[in-house]
Amino acid sequence: MGTLGYICLISSFVMGIFCLILLKFAKTRNYGLRAGLISNAFILLTSLVLFYLLVTSDFSIEYVYKNTDRNLPLIYKISAFWSGSAGSLLLWATCISVVYIIIYGIFHFKQYSNRQYMVCLTATTIIFNLAFLTVLILVSNPFKAVGPSSNGFGLSPSLQSIGMIFHPPLVMLAYSCFFAAFSSMLYETLYPQSPELSITGRLPLLAWIILTTGIVSGGIWAYRELGWGGYWNWDPIENSALVTWLLSTAYLHMLQLKRSNAISSRPLTAVISAIVFSVLFGTGLARSGILNSVHAYSSHSSKIFFPILLIIAAAAVLAVLIVVFRRKTELKDTGSEPVRLYIYIPPFLLIVTAMAIALMTVYPLFQIGGPEITEKTYDLVFGIFGLAIILASSAIFSFRHLSRKYRAAVWAASLLSGTVTSFLPSFAAYESFTRLSLSAAVICLISLLLGLLVNINSIFNDSRLLMLFIIHLSIVLIAFGLIGTRGMKIETSSVIDKNSSISIGKYTLELDTLEVIDQPEKKTWTAGLSCWDGKSTRALDTSLHFYKKKKVYHSKEFIISSFNEELYINIENAADDGSVLLRVSLFKWFSLLWLGIILMILASSILYAGGGFVTAQNLHKVKNSIM
Repeated sequence: MGTLGYICLISSFVMGIFCLILLKFAKTRNYGLRAGLISNAFILLTSLVLFYLLVTSDFSIEYVYKNTDRNLPLIYKISAFWSGSAGSLLLWATCISVVYIIIYGIFHFKQYSNRQYMVCLTATTIIFNLAFLTVLILVSNPFKAVGPSSNGFGLSPSLQSIGMIFHPPLVMLAYSCFFAAFSSMLYETLYPQSPELSITGRLPLLAWIILTTGIVSGGIWAYRELGWGGYWNWDPIENSALVTWLLSTAYLHMLQLKRSNAISSRPLTAVISAIVFSVLFGTGLARSGILNSVHAYSSHSSKIFFPILLIIAAAAVLAVLIVVFRRKTELKDTGSEPVRLYIYIPPFLLIVTAMAIALMTVYPLFQIGGPEITEKTYDLVFGIFGLAIILASSAIFSFRHLSRKYRAAVWAASLLSGTVTSFLPSFAAYESFTRLSLSAAVICLISLLLGLLVNINSIFNDSRLLMLFIIHLSIVLIAFGLIGTRGMKIETSSVIDKNSSISIGKYTLELDTLEVIDQPEKKTWTAGLSCWDGKSTRALDTSLHFYKKKKVYHSKEFIISSFNEELYINIENAADDGSVLLRVSLFKWFSLLWLGIILMILASSILYAGGGFVTAQNLHKVKNSIM
């Protein structure tokens, strides 16, 4: 079966080359489109072969041997597909092919006749997949054979998590949708007189929803499995995903402006090209090891190959931009009054924030005796730009529907509430920037709620406007959650033994028992703790495992949750003499973070189901609302 999988890889590559040749030189492009479809079908067949090898535990294949064993549950044998470098790259190619085949099928069965778009989509899809296939064939073959073995090496304990079942496929699927959106934008720019396609116009929002869900699932996985005592560590690959998310959020804002004829297609092409480059750059980081990352796959060959691939990708994106910007584009005269400049502030701030994080991420590559960029540096920079973004977006959304007689009152009430918040005694112990952030978040919250109160009838009578209000409200809730979980976080660690204790906030933890179980495959330390919260005592257990075959430690945290705060407890180290190194973190307002995320994803999904941010029915409302 491994040979069949490799033959499918080669076949997909060959058909991809034929596809590009036929699209360029054949008299009819139908042959090129069919060759592209066959190439993508071979990628799907390749994935099915690898799935079969993993599920059946064929340890004669190196990838199966390194990432599974006979005792691994079926669900984790399936998720082992994307646990290694070769599998994750094949997963990405598969997601690209799935998106392509779905769009191809929709065009075929609905009998759309837009050949120019399908040519753009096919060419883009094939070029990206050829790059991945080149790596899979020459550098990272998932079907490489090894000697027969009775059992595999097993899957890393941290990857045996529900979060890792969903996180990589969601992120890869989102990236694949962005590639398709890039094709759509390229088509609209190269063929400006052609009609816009509704299916392709909704792809960016779908990609954004999937990427948001993927990033959140990754944060949950990190919080539950990696023992950081947090959900975000400003890791280079995490930063790459965040940069992509920020750019795509800016793209959605700008797409709405374009559909209301406020901007031309050139800025959108530049931003979607930046998104594609950000995605490819993150891929290079993950597989080259040029920057230290807990998520990186690194090998000697990949350190050489991926920087070269990155340079080629950058050159290709730059070539597209040059072609686009050399074309003349004009805005149609709609007879409306000029668009006000303030509507450009949110996308501008989002792009600047993305650039700042990207520059900070690559800074270690060029650092020569300069200052070190720490987690606090990232928090401060992102906090400053983040506050500017939510202040601008909340103010614009709230005040553009208010008459002048209400604006002054809403501003005054919002500013007064924010000022009072910064001087409340309950927040006096926190740093100045944390108090400033709280004030800004309160200003945004009050302005949104008062705006809702004044315009309650118009907002509730327009489902699109209501969903946009919920999205803006959810962003403010997320801001409160970020302030609480990062700016107001308390953390301590200490070595304790039996009948000694560690305190944090209102909680006191005392070690009652330490059970040590030494098995052939792993050694486990289980700490029995009693937790006093000022009112009552509860018993809890947390454990540390050492997996002998892989020689890795993995801790199992214990979390005590309430609406106001969350206590995170895990063992960092343990000794057989009865002592443990305990790490305890106390987060404020975790519930607001999760509530905001859920509301944002739900409201965005409802918007997508209703046709996206802008449809033919509500386009005139959007024009009026941004003037």
